[in-house]
Amino acid sequence: MNWARAYVGIVIVAVGALLLLDNTGVIESGDIISRWWPAPIVLGGILSWFANRRHWVPPLIIIAAGTAVLLRTTGVVDDLGVLLPIILILVGIFVVFGRGFGTRAVVDGDSINSFNMFSGSELASHSRSFRGGKVGALFGGAEIDLRDSLPAPGATLDVFVAFGGIE
Repeated sequence: MNWARAYVGIVIVAVGALLLLDNTGVIESGDIISRWWPAPIVLGGILSWFANRRHWVPPLIIIAAGTAVLLRTTGVVDDLGVLLPIILILVGIFVVFGRGFGTRAVVDGDSINSFNMFSGSELASHSRSFRGGKVGALFGGAEIDLRDSLPAPGATLDVFVAFGGIE
């Protein structure tokens, strides 16, 4: 399963279901959406971290910022006075150290998998029987180097991009 494709599809289905329930008079979706809109951002950050553990700084910033806004929109925290400086510190760390504290990730296995949200990744495979993989980018990107690999019969690379790019 391509996590980026599934994530975007689930968010679209959820919003559509909320609007349908609102139009049929079952619930008031405006209040739900206005309170919980940061939740998909937090979930996207978590998925991005699980997919790219080597690139943990951007997902951490996404999770922290989304959580801060979610705490504010749900009324748990009235003032972002403490959370905003923490987010700024995390953004500063990202600026200092870049996308992922290292260089291009070389994949030893026969497949590649990556999900990037508001971030990017650089992947290279040297596999002699490359089987493919799944790469997704949502407001982010990925650079994939397969020049030193040989595709296995039937190899496929499932790519999904929304507001980003993959090379």
